[in-house]
Amino acid sequence: MIGIPTTYKKMTRRKVYTSLAIWGTLLVLALGFDRASAEEELDPLIVCKDTQKLVFENQLVRVVEERVPAGVLQAKHRHRHGISIALTDYTNEETSFPSMKTERRSRKMGDAGWREASVHISRNVGTTEERVMRIELKY
Repeated sequence: MIGIPTTYKKMTRRKVYTSLAIWGTLLVLALGFDRASAEEELDPLIVCKDTQKLVFENQLVRVVEERVPAGVLQAKHRHRHGISIALTDYTNEETSFPSMKTERRSRKMGDAGWREASVHISRNVGTTEERVMRIELKY
């Protein structure tokens, strides 16, 4: 095996700790990059760039405006937990992952509520544009 020796008896304590530190750092970096790239792959501002626009962002919150024309399907994407405010009346269907549960929702302009973090696809199944302001928390 390359890197971590099969026996630690021939190594000094310092070499063992150095070897473990290097392997531990590489593992943390690899897992961190996988998580970051997975989050980026599902970022609605990238995946749904035609329907979702960044309004405001800082270290605590991210505000995203969604404008989804009637009949449009949004690709699989994720949202952090936060508040959702309907800016128009609309009806949509969301299929959540990994459960694959589909839910139809009708909202009225001014409806506001808490939304848990989710990964989903969404289709505006109504006859009006779906406009939503999402305030997502980063913690």
